[in-house]
Amino acid sequence: MKKIELNIKGIHCGSCTMLIKDSLTDHNGVKDAAVDLKKATITYDERITDEKQLIKVIESEGYT
Repeated sequence: MKKIELNIKGIHCGSCTMLIKDSLTDHNGVKDAAVDLKKATITYDERITDEKQLIKVIESEGYT
């Protein structure tokens, strides 16, 4: 397992954090995700997914 922190722009409220967290935890290989108003801390299996794919998940929800 690998753990990373990603800075995220565009989060305004608790609904934003829940949307990102749900999308990340639904992604194959993600064990856990914690999201606040500035960043996401993600624990994932690097054999299944990688940082680029996790960024794509966040971007698909409209955040950078």
